[in-house]
Amino acid sequence: MPGLDYHATSSCAGVEGTGQYLASLEGNLNGPPQTSLPAEPRDEGQAAVSASAGLTVRDVDADGEHTLVLAGELDIASAPILEATVASLCDNGSRAIVLDLSELTFMDSTGLRAVLAADKLCSGNGQRFSLAGASGAVERLFELTGVTQALHFEPERPAPRIPPDAPLGRSRRG
Repeated sequence: MPGLDYHATSSCAGVEGTGQYLASLEGNLNGPPQTSLPAEPRDEGQAAVSASAGLTVRDVDADGEHTLVLAGELDIASAPILEATVASLCDNGSRAIVLDLSELTFMDSTGLRAVLAADKLCSGNGQRFSLAGASGAVERLFELTGVTQALHFEPERPAPRIPPDAPLGRSRRG
């Protein structure tokens, strides 16, 4: 599809590659993500969308600062999508990554691990990483696990606006 630059697949029980992914979950946060998303160059401000396994990731770029708007569920099936997207952005020299969680409806412990791994990867590369818009059950997961002190949460701010009827292409934060 035109305008899309991230392509991902995820592993499910009984599908080839599941053992490798599950083995990575048993380790610590030092390993690289098991899934990679090839990024094609695109103009600044262009939104990229990746959708698979119940998670949609919209990437809004403004001067090398990426806001990843997560919608749906961040769990064992979809965590590799987030990990690979963040790894790709780090490899491409992004200055900052903000995870906008305002449209995320569910996150399990594997999703939390993916967020912590993203924070560690960005920190290790000298890139700023922060979260915004956590609410409901997602916010409660951060509180119950005690990781709110370890992560940087942006003050409340409006989510990037991408008109629902707009074709993929230029988008501005707003």
